[in-house]
Order: sequence, then C-alpha cells, then structure tokens
Amino acid sequence: MNLFFLILTGVFMITAFWVALLKIIAHLSGWNTLKHTYETTYTHNEINYFGVSGKIGGFYYNSILNVSLSEAGVYLSVRPLFRFGHPFLLIPWSAIKNIREKDKTLFCEVDGIQIGLSNKIHNIFKSYLSAYS
Repeated sequence: MNLFFLILTGVFMITAFWVALLKIIAHLSGWNTLKHTYETTYTHNEINYFGVSGKIGGFYYNSILNVSLSEAGVYLSVRPLFRFGHPFLLIPWSAIKNIREKDKTLFCEVDGIQIGLSNKIHNIFKSYLSAYS
C-alpha cells in the first residue's frame, strides 16, 4: 500500500510539474498573448507540416510545431504532449508583419511577438503570403 501511494504521488507531482512548466512557457513565449486574439478550433487546412521547428517569442519549439497553411491564414499548434497552455491558433495573413529570413529561418511578427519557422516551409509560406495578404 505504501509503495502504491508513493508511485501515485510521484506521478501526480511529475504531471503537475509538466503542466506548470508548459503554462509558464506559453506565457513567457507570447503564445498566451496570441491566444486572446487568434485562438481557434479551425481544422480544415490545405497544406500541413508536422514536427516543424520554430521560435515563438524567446522560446524554441524544436520539432513540436504543427503548421498548416490555407487561404484563411497560418494555423499553429503543438504536439499533444505539449498542448497544455498552447491552444490552436489561426493567424490571418493580414496580421503577419516584418517578414525576413535569417540563418535558414523565416521570421515574422504578429502583434509584436516574433515568430520564426524553419526553412522547411519558406517557399510555400511566401507564396501563400503574397496570394492572400
């Protein structure tokens, strides 16, 4: 009985730590700020990329971002294990500003928050941006 309680307590503490960590990262990166304007349940996407590396604010999201592009905008989410505190975002093309490339990363700004996405999607991102912004 004591071993069971010890294991259960350990699982609870690790889970609580993980949830708190994800909430803190979402807040410090700016994801939490973006959610107030761009949170969505939107699921229809034309072009999907999974496991994309990127940077939101000052935090790197290495191979855990899901990026989808459509005429509605850029749809951002993270893998399920990292989703707590990171709701789905749909950022319209008109909200994307200051696009530039640096060291194989495409950077832009949305409401003052810097977003960087790996070169995996540079060309298609630019073509959607020019077509829909």
